Amino acid sequence: MLEKNVSLKFTIKIPCELQEQTQHLAMQKGETVSEIIRIALAHYIDCYQKPALPVKPKLNLEQGRHLMRELGLGLDHSTPPHNAARQHDLYLYKK
Repeated sequence: MLEKNVSLKFTIKIPCELQEQTQHLAMQKGETVSEIIRIALAHYIDCYQKPALPVKPKLNLEQGRHLMRELGLGLDHSTPPHNAARQHDLYLYKK
């Protein structure tokens, strides 16, 4: 196994357009192309190793309507006053 501080030399094949973009970015940032590639590779590996966030299932229209009905049922269970919509300006602006 190699030490962590040992650098290895690799040859990679990339499309010309990607090479041009990498060189342009390196010039903009004042870094070498090698540094840009190391940063990109480290970022890719870091993202790959992180567990993916769970994907929430999409709701269909009927499920959405059901959730809105449930929300509506719970609206009158809060503490009074229940006139926040009608008295909006009064509560916000004390007018």
